[in-house]
Amino acid sequence: MAFLGVDTSLSGRRWLGPGIEADRQSEAMAQQTGLPPPLCRTLVRRNVGPEEAQGFLDPRLRDLLPDPLTLRDMGKAATRFLRAVKTREKIAIFADYDVDGGSSAALLIVWLRALGIDPTLYIPDRIDEGYGPNGVAVIVEAMTDNRNRTASTVRSTFSKNGGNLGETGSVGFMFDRKGEIVYPATVADADTVMMAAIEAGAEDVQSDEDNHVIYCADTDLNEVSTALEAALGDSESTKLIWKPNMTTELDLEGLTKLMKLLDTLEEDDDIQRITSNFEASDEVMQAFAEL
Repeated sequence: MAFLGVDTSLSGRRWLGPGIEADRQSEAMAQQTGLPPPLCRTLVRRNVGPEEAQGFLDPRLRDLLPDPLTLRDMGKAATRFLRAVKTREKIAIFADYDVDGGSSAALLIVWLRALGIDPTLYIPDRIDEGYGPNGVAVIVEAMTDNRNRTASTVRSTFSKNGGNLGETGSVGFMFDRKGEIVYPATVADADTVMMAAIEAGAEDVQSDEDNHVIYCADTDLNEVSTALEAALGDSESTKLIWKPNMTTELDLEGLTKLMKLLDTLEEDDDIQRITSNFEASDEVMQAFAEL
């Protein structure tokens, strides 16, 4: 391959082009679609076929979104929402900071206000990351209509209980975002659940005398949970979690201090979930339960 008469890099390595087959596909696409040959070469390198070219170059939002009806219980949720609109119930919208969550919330608000309904907007925050006693990493997830109030309360609680808040991302690297699906131990034996989880595309299964806990990639949660429902029935819970990828071992004194912090945080109505990466032996856990 040569460009302006040059076919090697400064280090003397030859440049490699797309090859004869790619050139053939590019020419065929140009003839079939009428697009410029250089553009067709780029499309072929991105594994875009002739029938997909126009949609790739001029995508519609609808083409990029999944069919809502493929999401679990979406039909039930839509029916319940429409009933709330018709009966003029009070409606709360739980938004998000990412583009799709924020855009969806904004569209809903505009639509509801046009119908004469003024919804309450709640925004989930994962702004609160910090360290508890003994350096235990803590992530606090809140759902609030007053971010400043919640942030102030959380900061004060950390300070009063031997911890300190950090910047966003200060402890996030110690956790992985995962999907978690929980079944009771009675649903099946560990081997059966393991096989069902593997076939559903899950990443890991942890079974004990009480539960089977199945983990998957966060983006696969809907697909995996739907497949497991077909194999095992309804789960006890299906949700996104922050799973620690490293832990901090605590003794009885450290565990007691940490639990005081976590219990105080849980008393705040705005706080939805608290995740920490502590680890304690069975002996320490038993001693704490007897306090």
